[in-house]
Amino acid sequence: MKKKLILGMLTAGLLLAGCSSGQTASIETVPAQSGTEAEETGNSEESEEEVASFIFTSFEAEDLEGNAVDETLFSKADINMVNIWATFCNPCIREMPELGELAAEFEAEWETAGEDDLTVQIVGICSDITDNEGNLIDGQLEQAQSIVEQTGAAYTHIVPDKEIYDGFLSMIYSVPTTIFLDSEGNLLAQPVSGALDKENWQNVISQVKDIVREKNQTEA
Repeated sequence: MKKKLILGMLTAGLLLAGCSSGQTASIETVPAQSGTEAEETGNSEESEEEVASFIFTSFEAEDLEGNAVDETLFSKADINMVNIWATFCNPCIREMPELGELAAEFEAEWETAGEDDLTVQIVGICSDITDNEGNLIDGQLEQAQSIVEQTGAAYTHIVPDKEIYDGFLSMIYSVPTTIFLDSEGNLLAQPVSGALDKENWQNVISQVKDIVREKNQTEA
């Protein structure tokens, strides 16, 4: 199966640090922040402050259940909150129950959304169930499935292939990292590096919605 992942570049710091529980999270289109609870993935090039913007406009992959997923996944919502996590990452796992709650709430809002309301969905990418060639690592798929079941994070989780590793994931230096994409897979705001509680994620989503509304007004 041919897989295509397109990435673009713009002047923006890759890692926008979020806040731990009890702090106020903030998100913008350019500046980075500090105060995150995150775990290193093993890459050591953060200090170089790579600049990157993700354009997830065309790809083919599978989810944890073996179902085919592609870029049409993002067309379901105006805002796609894509959470990159790992099975070894305690902060990732601790925030997943509340991410599951948020995902269910966002989906329920779709039914009553008006024409001017912005819809949101959460998508996961488990970064350590395949190697850098895109091959499944023994036992990791089952472990990821077990974590999702235990935490109630019942939203789509993408299994990364070689092309995703070589492109998108090669620019992720800590987990969890969360990015925000529009319905066409274009980056909406700075990535958030670190685990947040439900209240802080709601605050971040509200700010992303403001960014989208301002963008829509500018383009109108």
